[in-house]
Amino acid sequence: MSCARVAPLALVFALVFACEGVAHAATSLESLSIQIVNQLDDKLPAGAQVAIGKVVTDQRITNESALTTRIAEHLVSRVKGGAIARDVHDAAAARVARRATVLLSPQLLRGTVSLAAQVFVPRANVWTRAKDKDNPLVAQTTAFAQADVELRQFLEPISLERLKLTSFGYEPFGDGDPPLAIACGDLNGRGALAVVSRREVRIGYLAQGQVRWDKKVKWIDIARRSPVPLREPVVTALFNGKLWVGSSDRGGAVFDGKAWRAIDGLPVLVDPPSDSVWCAPPRPTENALSGELTNCRGIQAPLVLPAHDAQVWQVAGRVLFRRAGGEVSIRDAEGATIELEGAEAVTLGDLDQDGKPEVVLSTDAPARMRVAVLDGQNTIQKLQLDLPHSVLALTMCPAETEARPSVLVLTANEVLRVR
Repeated sequence: MSCARVAPLALVFALVFACEGVAHAATSLESLSIQIVNQLDDKLPAGAQVAIGKVVTDQRITNESALTTRIAEHLVSRVKGGAIARDVHDAAAARVARRATVLLSPQLLRGTVSLAAQVFVPRANVWTRAKDKDNPLVAQTTAFAQADVELRQFLEPISLERLKLTSFGYEPFGDGDPPLAIACGDLNGRGALAVVSRREVRIGYLAQGQVRWDKKVKWIDIARRSPVPLREPVVTALFNGKLWVGSSDRGGAVFDGKAWRAIDGLPVLVDPPSDSVWCAPPRPTENALSGELTNCRGIQAPLVLPAHDAQVWQVAGRVLFRRAGGEVSIRDAEGATIELEGAEAVTLGDLDQDGKPEVVLSTDAPARMRVAVLDGQNTIQKLQLDLPHSVLALTMCPAETEARPSVLVLTANEVLRVR
């Protein structure tokens, strides 16, 4: 791998954020307290005590006391009229407390952190209180956020050097129709993966060393043939609660778990702030996809790139794309670019959840996968794995579909999971 810093290019490179006047995006734990305050509003009594129970989680917490204290402090600082933290850990204690109590119950499961809030208020009438000592539950709500860097500091660190391969075989595609794209994410509340070729789209999941297919569909049944296909086909796939697929032979389609709908262009990028999907129309004159992205309904998106020939990845302010011709570029918000050579397949994500994205790329002859951390305008290689077969495609799986983020490696006869 070789890298070089390139001067910012004279092109539009703007990301539009929805919140104006906010100094920084809310962290996961801040977001939980903001949601609870907004949802409960005047049902949060001034001067209430804020209590928090144990964290229910599928991950190892290194300092649970510090984590629960941080969660409680975020809410205490936002209650109108002030609040205080108290050592009350369950509903039974909150029901007999002598002051209004906000009981928090945190969970961290499959990469999603949730915070349930229950408000208990003592009865005002002394005679009623003598008759029924339990404080009534007057309001409750639950907030959700994705685990981020703030939360990860309380969990067992993920070591990139200890990543391992697990193999999952799958039923081969037809002769002359190799799979070209793979994606993983959530569909109908369940972790799923999709593998796409020029003729077919398959949806399934990993189990007991095999890829189990739930659904198979032919491209001819979900999208019309493109009047001017590219000489070298481009196939894309991604999830954002729905499955979005694209083919330069056919155009694009989206599946909501029940039905398919045609879209304009090939889906290439999930915009992190809004979770919306951006599409790229084919540009036959350059045998590539246009860098003028749209919202998949023909309306131009705020990100403009050079012509590219594969999916686009955006993580922590970095955008990765492969230019027409094969060069891989990783660009930051100021337009400064890292160029990577020799990558057959590539993806971008935050495997160790430390806030610094990693680039994962594969090479042929011999077949290898490399993991490198992006540090400013440099890459620092952390891991190199020899692979049994050449790589057809890579994708980064978010933490919400696994206990931790992972990479899926697509080959001609198996899917390799790296985590």
